[in-house]
Amino acid sequence: MVGLDRYIINRNSYDDLTSFFLLSRPETKQETSERETLSYREKKKRKHLSYLLHGYEIENMKVLDNTKKPPETRLNDLKVKERIPRKVKTKPERVLEAPNIVNDYYTFTIDWGYHNTLAVALENCVYTWNTERNKTTLIAEYPNIDNRYVSCVSWKPNTEFLAVTNTSPDRIDILAEPYYVIQTLRTNLNHQMISMSWNDNLLSCGSIDGDILHFDIRSSCGKPCAKTQEEDTVCGLAWSPNLTYLASGSNNTVKVWDFRKLESSCPVTKNNCHTSAVKAITWCPWEPTLLASGGGKEDRNLIVWNSMNGKEKMRVDTESQITSIVWSEQYRELLTSHGSPDHSLKLWKYPTLDLFEELTLHHQRIISAVRSPDHTSVAAVSADETISIWNCFPRDKRKKEATRKSVKQERGSLEFAFYNTIR
Repeated sequence: MVGLDRYIINRNSYDDLTSFFLLSRPETKQETSERETLSYREKKKRKHLSYLLHGYEIENMKVLDNTKKPPETRLNDLKVKERIPRKVKTKPERVLEAPNIVNDYYTFTIDWGYHNTLAVALENCVYTWNTERNKTTLIAEYPNIDNRYVSCVSWKPNTEFLAVTNTSPDRIDILAEPYYVIQTLRTNLNHQMISMSWNDNLLSCGSIDGDILHFDIRSSCGKPCAKTQEEDTVCGLAWSPNLTYLASGSNNTVKVWDFRKLESSCPVTKNNCHTSAVKAITWCPWEPTLLASGGGKEDRNLIVWNSMNGKEKMRVDTESQITSIVWSEQYRELLTSHGSPDHSLKLWKYPTLDLFEELTLHHQRIISAVRSPDHTSVAAVSADETISIWNCFPRDKRKKEATRKSVKQERGSLEFAFYNTIR
């Protein structure tokens, strides 16, 4: 048997029922002799009937067939092929002009509502742009006194309520369609609000002097129902996906607060993981204990860490100031927007944090970036007075057909031309 391979059954031609019949049928000497004396016409008839019934000539079938050679095994077939990185469009779907945008790192001047409407703060005015109707509307204009400007806009999730705050330290306006002020929240502070985050009917606002005020918009008094002492400039706020924990970013520090203990001076976790201001804070959508934070100009690090114990899981030096972080649940990726020196959007694989794409268009700092309601596109506002819209996370083709109708009914489609102006 030297030089021979083991015996391998040809499973393609193996039929267990036919094999059982051939092994179990009794065959006498008389049947054998009759079959040998059959005429040519009778043999042809039986062969034809056998093909009609079984698809083959049953008399010539074998229990085990070894007429074909076994397949050759090649070493290359055993190697695991490396996953090809997906291709990302390197050109924006659309570019909007945004004149008089304020170049301030400590602002959130853009947000994308669930009804496909972008809210953009341009100096002392707030505009909306509907991506479906391609319609721009001026919804609020504040007196231009002492160079005051709108510092933050934030849509309440799944509603048409928009929270707006400017550098005037005493008020926060809640607007509703057709975009008039339905409620004014009084801060009673001498310092402006620069960050906001919603938790259902609770609006949390962070100030420059280190206070986090929590407003229940169902209350008619317009006063805060709770106050958290952050003790430093609140650069960024983000409620967790399960609405249980609030993350706040300040100079060099990220803190996590419990919803049940908002007035406590002791956070659940305090992490001194950065060396500059932390504006970019985002929770992982599929793992609610994971938190991603990005440092400012002197730090430039993107860090993913456990919010419950403060342990760092991974870190990468982005080589540029981080202004926003966006998670993609479908692709398991992160997108970061940057200021000096890159002024770009960068895509990172999770959990390796390997950079696989950089989107360049702007020549000044990207102030903020937000994700579309259907989680496929990202809008980035830059100090060069433009807003770019990128199709960074296109829907998987295998899932697209199944969800196309429901997404279109609930949120509409994102069909963009290339160039337009906000005002």
